[in-house]
Amino acid sequence: MQPTRLTAAGRRQLAKASAAVRAVELRMLGDLSDADQEAATRILRGMVRSLGAGGA
Repeated sequence: MQPTRLTAAGRRQLAKASAAVRAVELRMLGDLSDADQEAATRILRGMVRSLGAGGA
């Protein structure tokens, strides 16, 4: 099986999408204290792990 590879155009699109996601993340967390940001991140990572483990 061959690994999937992005074209140069695909890499540019991925970079744009990643930047857009990061901007939204910063807006979502912007008004939270450092402790609340860490808690939110920990909880969301746990949710993602649950989905990866067949939780959905």
